[in-house]
Amino acid sequence: MSNTNDTEKANRLYRRKYLFTGYLNKMVPILSVIGSFIDLRRYKCGNIAMQQFEIIILVLKEIKSNYDH
Repeated sequence: MSNTNDTEKANRLYRRKYLFTGYLNKMVPILSVIGSFIDLRRYKCGNIAMQQFEIIILVLKEIKSNYDH
């Protein structure tokens, strides 16, 4: 009885992890493209919001690399 419960729990966790990494795999390239556009604009205006955006990209990439293992 508990064995099937554990299996279901493991499957649910695996599915959640898979969905999350799939989401990150789609998001990171999009964010990188946006980030490169921001790099082009930074020469015109050094904005704090752009730096925060870069930090978000770095954090997402870090999370993604942790999930890929």
